[in-house]
Amino acid sequence: MPHILHHVIECTWGGCYNALYWNVIVPHLDSTDVLDYVLSSSAIHAATDVETGATGARIYAELRRRLNGVQSEKICQYLSENFGANE
Repeated sequence: MPHILHHVIECTWGGCYNALYWNVIVPHLDSTDVLDYVLSSSAIHAATDVETGATGARIYAELRRRLNGVQSEKICQYLSENFGANE
């Protein structure tokens, strides 16, 4: 899953991105450790729209919106606790 998340974050081909998002990430991402690892990695580049969470993980608004769509309550809770209430 870490490799898939890295790829989706950096993917520029819409068909690939959407297929992985809907068929893998939405139904199967459920590890907060994996998500925190990827969000703490170099996959998230420093930019003005990047927010740093309580664990040091980084996220940008579009990625946050997409990750809030996963089926795992653990992931949604992680996002809320680490980055605050979704605006």
